[in-house]
Amino acid sequence: MTTVTVVCYHVCMTTTTVPTATYRIPAHRVQDALQRIEKANRRAARNGLPAYRVTIAEGDPAPVYHDDDEYEVIDGRRHRIPSYFLPVTEVTVSGIVPHIGGWTFVGLVEVDECAGVVTRQLPGTPVELSFAEFRSTPTRCQHCNLNRDRARTFVLRHDDGRMMQVGSSCLAVFLGLDASLHDLDVDSLDRALREMADDVSGAGAADGMQPVDHILRIAVAIVAQRGYTSRDASGPDRPATADLVKDVLSPWQAHLAVQLAGSADPDRVAAVAAYARSIDGDSEYATNLRNIASQTYVTYRNIGILASAVTAYDRHVERGLLQAAMASSRHLGEVKARIGFANLTVVRISTVPVTAYSYHAPDVADLIKFVDPFGNVLVWKTSASHGLAEGDTVNLVGTVKMHREWRGVNETWLTNCTSTPR
Repeated sequence: MTTVTVVCYHVCMTTTTVPTATYRIPAHRVQDALQRIEKANRRAARNGLPAYRVTIAEGDPAPVYHDDDEYEVIDGRRHRIPSYFLPVTEVTVSGIVPHIGGWTFVGLVEVDECAGVVTRQLPGTPVELSFAEFRSTPTRCQHCNLNRDRARTFVLRHDDGRMMQVGSSCLAVFLGLDASLHDLDVDSLDRALREMADDVSGAGAADGMQPVDHILRIAVAIVAQRGYTSRDASGPDRPATADLVKDVLSPWQAHLAVQLAGSADPDRVAAVAAYARSIDGDSEYATNLRNIASQTYVTYRNIGILASAVTAYDRHVERGLLQAAMASSRHLGEVKARIGFANLTVVRISTVPVTAYSYHAPDVADLIKFVDPFGNVLVWKTSASHGLAEGDTVNLVGTVKMHREWRGVNETWLTNCTSTPR
């Protein structure tokens, strides 16, 4: 692994570190990416702002498919043989959010061509904020009081709690800095690096729109096969679900997208879609998901939010099951006892980060939650392959690891489990 370290410029302000973003970029475009980052850092230096830190590592090669590729038959199904594998480099960028004159960048208000207004809170913001007041006037700048044709406006928050919606052309005047601000580069640099990353999945994948129903079918099928993985829990051996959905949308993987969409459980797809279009709450996530899911098409940029509807629905179902179990769930067995359990229903499979104690050890694990016929809740955390899917009914043999309470529900945690389908 090669680490590129940049100089940090110290000025009279505080800063907040933003979680890193990792981009899988074709190896031959790494220099282009570094030039983009260097350009952003030069602008930061002119304004006395901190620079980006960059880490470069070799990534897994990406298969590239052509229309005339050959097929091989595995388990009675045809699988395309890649024409070749594209060398990939993983570029990880750590950014800094400047805190200038008491004001901090906290988010964006964007006008999406499909979903209308979509808001985005900047990662690393310490509290969940509401941008509801800006949704009715997404193109307004509260500094110049003009309502112009803008694709996005920036939301800033003062230490005293005030929030301000400002257009890019007014940022320099409002903050008293040069217009080429570091945080403007946070957005433009992210777009540039993601465009390079799209070359791994297929040129032009980010330019089009996709039917909402098609994306939900693909997401449901992928989650059924691999469980849901958030971006925070993703790793080299466990890509984020949103990235898997985007990958199969490339022109070279169109056959796989059709297969996945066709294999999705139609009842589950309908349930997820209905939930996403009517999700309760006024949070920014709930509002964005309702708007996006209620449209006929979704833009590439918002596919990740739409794909997350699958896990949002599963959590909704899980909350209902666990609420019913709150009064009846009890701790089962003695710690270290080996016990068999019958007729367990898999209510939730989520991916969580774990500490890897060796180079080859996995850094994520599946957290599998079961409910038995009496309402007792059992949990198994494993990095091994298990073949389970949400909704499965199984018999399970495992060793009781511990008893705990989570949100008022008694849970029995198991280890070293083996399962057999009912």
